[in-house]
Amino acid sequence: MSTTSPVVLTSQLIIARLLIPQAKAPTPATLAKSLAPLFTQQYSAGEWRALFDEALAATRAAGHVEAIKLILTPEGMAAALEFCGFTREEALPKNLRWKQLLDKYITPRLCGFAPPGPKAKHADHLLIEFLKQSHQLAGPITSLSQLLVALAWKELGIDSRKKFTPANVLAKVSLNTDRTLTTAPLAKLLSQQLLGDSGKDFAQSLIRQKIRQAATTPSGHVPHASPNFTLADIHAALPQIPAGPLGTHRVFIRDLWQHLPPDRRGTLDEFRPALLALHKSQQVRLVRADLTDRLDPRAVEESRIEDGPATYHLLVREIKPPATP
Repeated sequence: MSTTSPVVLTSQLIIARLLIPQAKAPTPATLAKSLAPLFTQQYSAGEWRALFDEALAATRAAGHVEAIKLILTPEGMAAALEFCGFTREEALPKNLRWKQLLDKYITPRLCGFAPPGPKAKHADHLLIEFLKQSHQLAGPITSLSQLLVALAWKELGIDSRKKFTPANVLAKVSLNTDRTLTTAPLAKLLSQQLLGDSGKDFAQSLIRQKIRQAATTPSGHVPHASPNFTLADIHAALPQIPAGPLGTHRVFIRDLWQHLPPDRRGTLDEFRPALLALHKSQQVRLVRADLTDRLDPRAVEESRIEDGPATYHLLVREIKPPATP
């Protein structure tokens, strides 16, 4: 039903109110009082009475109520029945009250709601139809629980009536499927999607991912572990280091690192503090390089270990390794 003017709407409510059987015809003041709760949020008391008087005059002018008493004429009865959604042949429900007429018949028609089913609760029906209309929800919704499910999906931008559960949401949003999935299959499908591998054996899928990652690792990059070299590794590496500008008994710390096993030496930045710890425990001896301006500046810089005021660049090569205890 389209929006109409305040006077016309008030006139329609007046004749609808007069449909309810009463012991005697109401006075204008009584009728205005019974309709006032519908209008007083919008109009002041004075504005409401002026609107009521104008609408009542229009109702009389249309021949819908008698001139003296507030009783419907046959034309008024027909207009009131039509406004409430009844046919002329239909009898009004027995013992019909004004609130029932308002809730069950007038409100749905004024708002353009679908008529309630025979088992529908009127209050629920109004809520359902209003929210369906406001959120543009299509299709049949007959309960508040169904309504809330549809609204929850709508918040995600999805039109669905499927039960709103974490599993169904993930299946729809992440996998774009309406299938009902239990926990384990859903978790597996989500994982397969992330891996880009639909293999049945998930462990093998994970290994294949590592293989793909290794295949795309730059060839110059060698994965390393934190330093776990031993004193024996140092003594095994020393004979492999060529004598440098400082003689055979002193080697740059960087050169020592380069000759240790790659899987145990760590990065150069990790190696230097680990070697310093061995120096402090007197297992190796580190010293400072003199006249560094005459040495390879890169070797000097990459070998530098600073420990407070002390600076080290070189490891002293022992003639014999310490005896194994």
